[in-house]
Amino acid sequence: MKCALQNKGLYRKNKMNISEQLEIILPTYNRKDCLARTLTQLMAQNSPVRDCKITVLDNCSTDGSSAVIDDFAAKYKNLTHIRHEKNIGGNANITRAFEMARAEYVWVLCDDDEYDFSHAEELEAVLQTKPAGVLVVQHNRQQLGIGEIFQECSFVPGAIYRTDLITSEILFNMYFSVSNMFPHLAVTAGIINAGEEIVPLPHPMIIRTPAPGYLRGLSGNIHPFIKEMDWILGYLSTVLLLTDAAQRTKCVRALNIDGDNFYNLCGRFMSLRKNKILLYGLGLRLFPQLYKLKFALYAWPAYVCSFYKTEHGLYVRLFGKFKTKIWR
Repeated sequence: MKCALQNKGLYRKNKMNISEQLEIILPTYNRKDCLARTLTQLMAQNSPVRDCKITVLDNCSTDGSSAVIDDFAAKYKNLTHIRHEKNIGGNANITRAFEMARAEYVWVLCDDDEYDFSHAEELEAVLQTKPAGVLVVQHNRQQLGIGEIFQECSFVPGAIYRTDLITSEILFNMYFSVSNMFPHLAVTAGIINAGEEIVPLPHPMIIRTPAPGYLRGLSGNIHPFIKEMDWILGYLSTVLLLTDAAQRTKCVRALNIDGDNFYNLCGRFMSLRKNKILLYGLGLRLFPQLYKLKFALYAWPAYVCSFYKTEHGLYVRLFGKFKTKIWR
C-alpha cells in the first residue's frame, strides 16, 4: 500500500510538471465523432496531459464539431476552441498549430487516433532531460536511426517538439511545404540539421489511425500539383530540407512503403499522375547521391513492370496503371 501511495504521489507530481512544460494543439475538421473520442481520451483520469493547455483549431467544420468542442470547453477550463472563419486546408492548419505554440514543448495531434497512457511516467522522465524532440508513436522498426525517425515523424502526432527550435526559417519552410503534405517535417529536419536529438519513448503513447485527408473539405479549382501530390513525392521533396547529403541518403534507405525495395520504389514514383518526363527529372533532383544513378537506371524499367506488397498480397504494376495480384 505504501508503495502504491508513493507511486500515486509521484504520478501527481509528473502530471503537474507535464502541464507546465507541454501544450496540446489539435487541428480538426468535420470528424465530430472521432474528435469527441479523442478529447475523451485526452481528458481521461489516466491521461498525463489532461491538465495541459489544450487548443482545438476548428477548420470551419460544418458537421457539428464546433458544438462538440464547445461542450468540452465548458467542462474543462484548460481547453480553448479557436474556429477559423474559412477552411484553410489541413496542412495549413497544422502549420498554424506549430506557429502559435508557446509552451516549452508542443504536441500537435490529429483528431482520430488512439492513445496508450499506461507508461505515462516515461514522458515526464524524458522531458526532464530537455531533448529537442520525443518520438511517441507506435512503430515496428528494428532500429531507429535518423532515416527511420524522419519517416516516423511524417505522422503528425508522431513526435513532441521543443518550441524554441521552431524558428522563423523553419516556419517559412513549413508554409512552403504545405503543398508537399508534410510541413511538420520541416521541424524534424531543423532539429536534425542543428545536431539535436529526437528521443524515442520506451513505450509509445499514440497508435496511428490511417486516414487520408490531404484535400478534405476542398474541391473545385485546386492546383494540379496539389491534386496530384503523392506520399512519396511529398516525402522526398521534404527530405531536401536536410542539409547533409548522407542524412538524406539515410532517409531514402530507411523508406518502408508496402515492403518496397528501391527498384519497386522507382516504379511507384514513376507511376504518379504526372508527365513522365517531368517525373523523371524530379526524381533525378530529389533522390540523393548514389540513388540518383540508381534511379536513372531503374526508373523506366520499373515503370514498365514493378511489384508491391500490401496486407492482401503481392501485386504487379504495369505501366503505372495495370495492377493485378500474383501472390497471396
